[in-house]
Amino acid sequence: MIKKILIMLLIFAVILCGFIFLYNNKPQIGIYVYDMSDFYMTNYMGHLMEELEGAGDVYVHDAKNSQLLQNEAILQQIDQMDVLAINPVDRLSAYALIKLAESKGKTVIFFNREPLSSDLTTYNRAFYVGSEATQSAKYQAELIAELYGNNPRKLNEVDANGDNRIQLVIFKGQRGHQDAEDRTKYLKIYLTQEGYDMDLVDIKVADWNKYKAKAIMEEMIEDDIYAEVIACNNDYMALGVVEAVEAKTSKFTYHIIGIDGMKEAIEAIKQGKMYGTVFNDAGLQAKAVADIIKNELDGTESAYSDQYIWIDYDRLNKNDMQTN
Repeated sequence: MIKKILIMLLIFAVILCGFIFLYNNKPQIGIYVYDMSDFYMTNYMGHLMEELEGAGDVYVHDAKNSQLLQNEAILQQIDQMDVLAINPVDRLSAYALIKLAESKGKTVIFFNREPLSSDLTTYNRAFYVGSEATQSAKYQAELIAELYGNNPRKLNEVDANGDNRIQLVIFKGQRGHQDAEDRTKYLKIYLTQEGYDMDLVDIKVADWNKYKAKAIMEEMIEDDIYAEVIACNNDYMALGVVEAVEAKTSKFTYHIIGIDGMKEAIEAIKQGKMYGTVFNDAGLQAKAVADIIKNELDGTESAYSDQYIWIDYDRLNKNDMQTN
């Protein structure tokens, strides 16, 4: 008798779960992030989760900078997901992920790390949301030009050694990363095009990491390497440079410029510890990703007519903040 009761209870539980699933069948949204220890991506995901509130069940996977882990998670979950948003560890992995999404009939949105155009355009339900790295390099070059008085023929007092040349060190993100390569390459190009003579003292690879940047900058200071401007591919590295300068010198003789617009960097600008940054609007990017996801889930016409959705950068220094 007890056995029959248990069987009936089990059957009832299965039927109940079926009804719950039937009437609570929310859309499933998969978000795959290259590394949640990246402060910019943590901020980005905060905005994205706000934008997706009420859109469905959101699953977030942290690949911890491993493409293998990211691939395994997507392969295991793609059948359950209605739409996928991917911040790839390696942009060259995008082709295989696009073909996988196409074979399953799923919409896939790449964000922050741009796939090759030849890969993205092979599938009309693949999108990319991001900002053009060359624009951030242009704005960084504008900030540097302002710093020196906007006159390449006669630099101001920032040219401390009076040689009418910019002594520049670039702190670069990961080797091979599209944004890092473009931000580094085009910063030099734009400064040269504007007529500035420049000594590129060094390019330091710090992998977007504050603590690596701090250690590298401490070594530079100990070795008494002369530089006037430290241009960093992101604010997180710039903040590491700031900490090194604070720890090793009595005053700020370096002019530090970042990219992203992190609140900590903006505070450092207000305090005179950084000269400026290039604002990479995580909120607007996240909104664009969320809009595509919600349009795909609703079956409504997308507001975006192109597979590429570009969000403009903006430049920011202390003077800009005072006039806004």
